[in-house]
Amino acid sequence: MSTRDLSRRDFMKTTGVAGAGLVVGFHIPWMQGCAGPPPVPVEGGAQPNAYIRIDPAGFIHIVYDDHEMGQGSSTGFLMMACDELEADWSKLVMEEVPTDPSNWHTGISTGGSTTIRLGWIPVRTAAAQAREVLREAAARRWEVDLAECVAKEHKITHEPSGRSAGYGELAEEAALLPVSEDPPLKPHEDFWLIGHSTDRLDLPDKVVGKTQFGMDLRLPGMVFASVSRPPAFQGGIRSFDDTAARQVSGVLDVFEVEGGIAVVASDTWSALKGREALVVDWDPGPNADQSSETLKARGVALENEPGDVVGDEIGNFASAFAAAPRKVEVAYDTHFLDHVPMEPLNATAWVQGDRVEVWCPTQGATAGQRMAARVAGVPTENVIFHSMLSGGGFGRRLNPDDTEFAVKVAMNVDGPVQVVWTREDTFAHGFYRPYTHQTMKAGLDADGWPVAWLHRVYGQGGGTSTGGASNPPYAFPNFRCDAHMDNWGIPIGPWRSVGNTHTCFAVESFMDECAHAAGINPVTYRRRLMEPKNPRLLNCLLTAAELAGYGKEMGERQGQGVAAWMCFGGYGAMVAEVTVADDGSVAVDRVVAVMDHGTIVNPEAVRSQIEGGIVLSLTATLKAEVHIANGAAVESNFHDHPLLTIGEMPLVEVHFVESTERPGGVGEPPIPPPVPAVCNAIFAATGVRIRELPVDKELL
Repeated sequence: MSTRDLSRRDFMKTTGVAGAGLVVGFHIPWMQGCAGPPPVPVEGGAQPNAYIRIDPAGFIHIVYDDHEMGQGSSTGFLMMACDELEADWSKLVMEEVPTDPSNWHTGISTGGSTTIRLGWIPVRTAAAQAREVLREAAARRWEVDLAECVAKEHKITHEPSGRSAGYGELAEEAALLPVSEDPPLKPHEDFWLIGHSTDRLDLPDKVVGKTQFGMDLRLPGMVFASVSRPPAFQGGIRSFDDTAARQVSGVLDVFEVEGGIAVVASDTWSALKGREALVVDWDPGPNADQSSETLKARGVALENEPGDVVGDEIGNFASAFAAAPRKVEVAYDTHFLDHVPMEPLNATAWVQGDRVEVWCPTQGATAGQRMAARVAGVPTENVIFHSMLSGGGFGRRLNPDDTEFAVKVAMNVDGPVQVVWTREDTFAHGFYRPYTHQTMKAGLDADGWPVAWLHRVYGQGGGTSTGGASNPPYAFPNFRCDAHMDNWGIPIGPWRSVGNTHTCFAVESFMDECAHAAGINPVTYRRRLMEPKNPRLLNCLLTAAELAGYGKEMGERQGQGVAAWMCFGGYGAMVAEVTVADDGSVAVDRVVAVMDHGTIVNPEAVRSQIEGGIVLSLTATLKAEVHIANGAAVESNFHDHPLLTIGEMPLVEVHFVESTERPGGVGEPPIPPPVPAVCNAIFAATGVRIRELPVDKELL
């Protein structure tokens, strides 16, 4: 990760670093390997997109471009630097991300559980470079042997004489020295902060309401707007009457923008009331006949047709399946899901001639900046983009449509304008987790073991729809994964864990069905198929089964289910215990999770991610879905798209595998396993297989 082709002066100018001190720039690859193996650092000449600066007062300023949205990654990032640098934790400062993403050498985007695992080597290397050059500066100042100078507790100490100098004192001298290209990194046994639960730096201000989220922004002269958009996907506006809307107190203007009708007012409430007063004749557009039922019918019709997208193929599935003495064939359905971030989408924009300024809580600042430039018709470098903290993302805030409509409105307003989406807007105009119809086929030998395995996905979303399915955790001699990719005109996007959220449900449910068809314990069945291919996941599986007491005696209409999965560099197995009431209601009583994330930087933050992931996953399993009717989303708020409540929360036991492997992803891996684990537990309790989500209690 060389920075030799960018001078210190150029780097400071590019990154906006001001003030004296030691600056070490480094490069973090952009979203490389986010769904596959550990990322490979970019070799040779990589331009810096992050930096560590030590000022003369001894404070250590760190800038990197990932977006904090509640996952705690910013604290973990600082922990890695602090430990490697042997710094005082109280002197670490996280700087704001740059306001000109186009000048940041790589795109600014956060997703794929990448922050810690992509930064693991680069940030520690940069911190080690700073540490070593500070040691060199001290050795030169005192004219002593470098080996006698030790970095510890935010200072360099000459051990024979006891002399010491703080990092701030040495920063200017160190800045004049070349940094090592390959500084020694600390071994795991020397970590004193990494691996220890540390309070998140962002929480105190959030708890007392001091943190400013996107909706909290207030600027002099700012007005507010709400945009009424066609209810149907790709719908339009035939005509509208704004007479009543203009009479609402506080409404300043009403006008049409591409894709909607904007109501501008002195406050958000007035904008919303003015919008309610609009009389609009909507054009339903080309998708008026789309419905959840029509999509499923198309998927069913293609069950036996080879997919046009082939994820992977081993051996010859067709011939092996035809020759197999026993066959199991099942289909599974998952429906659209909204991301439901707690903070509704919002953005503030100010267009001043050929200059645009945007404030937006987003996972994708680069995409937002480019969208603003495209809408306003200005060069990208003319857009100043402020990434605000966001109240949840889960993949939804990767799409820049919040910025798009804010800029469209701002082009018609003299001054800054904040456009806030209602919860109903968020549901009606989401980028949903896509619907899927998944066909599973297995040919079993005389002993019940699979000799042929097919996973066929019907859906929308390209290669991401087969995520996890094309490389399952099991070894099959004859295997095929393919997909039929349709285009429904319904917006879709990455939902936490992306394709794995539906493929794991199908694979792990079907694996359970095959095990029962063979008369073999589901854990034993998985073990034999997983052992030659995935020892880390197998360890999670066996440990989870042991800790949960898998196979123990359960009460009437109670059951245990197991599932294991790997994605985004993380491995995990879960055992769920459920009770099914006489009316079919399902209560998840306990979830035992064993997770292998490699080296864990901040255990408590990771534990929170696992627990939160299980909540989201159980919501998708038991409660939530988005239906399509007449080319539009049916569900509109939490009354018909409910979330798991506190009273429904099971006992969750999270166990980590101790590891010195490089960190794996954390945000995505806990999402897939709970779904099939719960469904398999329901089967154990009732004898009824769940093949469509969410669970329909009428079947139980």
